[in-house]
Parts: sequence; C-alpha cells; structure tokens
Amino acid sequence: MDGFYFSRLANAPPEFAIVDGGGTKGAMYSAIPIRESEYQYFYKFGVERFEKALADSGVDIVQMSRPSIV
Repeated sequence: MDGFYFSRLANAPPEFAIVDGGGTKGAMYSAIPIRESEYQYFYKFGVERFEKALADSGVDIVQMSRPSIV
C-alpha cells in the first residue's frame, strides 16, 4: 500500500463521532490503506465516487494485501 485515505466514520452513532479525552475533544476517523492508483482515482473523480467504488468493490478495505479497486 502506498498511503492512507482518512474519512469520518460512516454509520457511527453521534456519541462516537466526537470523543472527550479528559477535556480535549477529538473526532474519530477511519484510515483506509490505499494504492497509488486508488489515490489517482480519488483525485480525478472525487470523494463520493471513490467511496462508492470502495463500497461496490466488495473488498475488505482494511486488508493490507487486498486487490486494488481500480
């Protein structure tokens, strides 16, 4: 894998989206490993189309040895 795609957690309950770390609040994100070709697809077509391609691919997106979606 060549990098990571960071995204807000989809379908997470609202109380999980923001966490309080003892006075300091932070947002929860997922980090998805991506290949250079996937980054180029994201750059060319945008976030909505990229995330749809991820969902439609059926691959386990957190598996480091997964095939590229493009």
